[in-house]
Amino acid sequence: MYDYIKIPEITNWAKFESLIHDLYAVHLDPIQKNGRSGQVQNGIDIYGYNLSKELVGIQCKVKSKADMSNKSFRQNLFSEIKSEAEKAATFNKNLKRFMFVTTAQRDSSIQQNTTDLDIKMYTQYGFNVQIIFWDDICDLLIKQEHKKTFIKYFND
Repeated sequence: MYDYIKIPEITNWAKFESLIHDLYAVHLDPIQKNGRSGQVQNGIDIYGYNLSKELVGIQCKVKSKADMSNKSFRQNLFSEIKSEAEKAATFNKNLKRFMFVTTAQRDSSIQQNTTDLDIKMYTQYGFNVQIIFWDDICDLLIKQEHKKTFIKYFND
């Protein structure tokens, strides 16, 4: 659809959370935001049910892609993923997938660490952990099924 343009990352956390809600509304039904700013959310900003009727929780985090070259940023981001996944274990015993969605650029070391965390969390708590980067979000945004969402957030 719009694969010839560079989509600027969103820097406002509330707008980013709304974008992710709208993107995943196609795949999760029903879908809703969890509470409001300042409330305890147990690692989950958005939740809903997939086609298999499994509970999916999403944590949204705005990060600067400029910081991705900093090694401590990678370590801190993975620590945050781990911390939020551990909080998600207290969200609901029926949780089957935890998605950490961020504006950070895709990074192989974070992906590898998240894969290892996925195995641990599935063994201990029965849910999978997945990292979704801004690159992945852009891949979704250019699909025809997300045309309205793209226009809503990037009309200008």
